[in-house]
Amino acid sequence: MDAAQSRTDHFYRPGSPFTSAELQTLASEGALRPVLADVFVRAAVRGSRSVRAQAAHALLGPKIRPRATLCGETAAWAHLSGSAPQRINIIAPGATPRPNLREPILWQVHSVPLEEEEQMRLGGAALTTPERTAEDIFLGIGTVGTRKPADRLITVNGWLREDLCFWPQRPGKDEHVYTPGDDEQNTLSRRLDLIGQLLQGVDDLEAMAERIVERTKRSANGEKGRAARIAELLDQCISRRFPTVR
Repeated sequence: MDAAQSRTDHFYRPGSPFTSAELQTLASEGALRPVLADVFVRAAVRGSRSVRAQAAHALLGPKIRPRATLCGETAAWAHLSGSAPQRINIIAPGATPRPNLREPILWQVHSVPLEEEEQMRLGGAALTTPERTAEDIFLGIGTVGTRKPADRLITVNGWLREDLCFWPQRPGKDEHVYTPGDDEQNTLSRRLDLIGQLLQGVDDLEAMAERIVERTKRSANGEKGRAARIAELLDQCISRRFPTVR
């Protein structure tokens, strides 16, 4: 391959030059490997943040791709690897959210502010920084399941509020123990685990907690002490001081 060729030449989707069946055959022969949905990469190309980010961008429409920034669990997958995202979550200023029914994986547009320093580029593909990605996941932006902020799902006693379970503690004799379904448990547990991985090495959790409060604050009522509770929750995510949800 000519060194002057674009890195995107490593990637293949059904069409030109190969059909879907041909791509599958090349993968079975070891020449290619699947990355995400119907995006394949040359087998010699090592997995990396850049490869995953470019593969996700390749699934976007050509008009929205230049202004799209991967966010939420899609950006987390690019940063961390792990389970492939169920959809492509992006922040794209001015974009009209329309379903992309012709693509093998849905993509969802989020209309939220994004500062220049909160995003980065890998191989030409834009995605949120690890810290901004953790903030969005905490807030339920670009996540599967409930869109409520993580701290809004947990009572002051550590019990799940409404629909998810986290941090079980021994209840008092008059407290009711809510037992949610496994899917709901796993959804929040996954969010909190991703946050902890993304924030490894981040020290200023108080500043991050203040930003989270500012992004969700509608009034001063009920916000007293919230930033401190969020900072503590973030620290627990990093140190993994929460039990496996049963």
